[in-house]
Amino acid sequence: MRLSAHPSRLLVLLLLPALLALPGPVAAQGDSHVLFAAFADVPTAAPGEDVTVAGALARGDLADLAAALVAVAEEVALTLHAPGADPVSLGTVATDDEGRFTTTIPAALTEGRQIGNERNGYRETWAVRAQTVAGQDVAGAGAVTFAQATGVQVDYDFTSSVGWVKPGEEFPARVILTNHDATEATDLSVTIPAVDGREVT
Repeated sequence: MRLSAHPSRLLVLLLLPALLALPGPVAAQGDSHVLFAAFADVPTAAPGEDVTVAGALARGDLADLAAALVAVAEEVALTLHAPGADPVSLGTVATDDEGRFTTTIPAALTEGRQIGNERNGYRETWAVRAQTVAGQDVAGAGAVTFAQATGVQVDYDFTSSVGWVKPGEEFPARVILTNHDATEATDLSVTIPAVDGREVT
């Protein structure tokens, strides 16, 4: 999807579904106007890659869904939200006169990170959210999916059918090796040191 072509049409197509899907007003009480960010689709990325995220900012009216959305030129702060992690700042960007903006998720944020596990197919979806520099919340979020594409991955999986495990009790666990490359991996060695207070049998 190209944000440069027909920007006003793009804003209507991308932002109207978000407007209809909102669970309730996020504007100040008595004000039905809400600020939205629509994000273009991002191809699945591998950890350690720079990822460009593009979006558009507009204002809509919850009281009049048929009203035209208005592009907003404003400076916004962007944050990256990974599963189970604290938000990471992506800095601030200024939208152009048509509300469009771009940002980059630096390769350093995902380089060397283990993405997902066997249960989710070694994939994770991260969110990009916006807020105006003045502190106004912006509805809508961008989605970026990372997939573990290459190399050998080691996973530790523990599932207890009895719930909490008490000190001195045994519990089942497994170590899973996955080769994401088409080339066969040879001469591999995996060492699993025992954590303090535990024994591996």
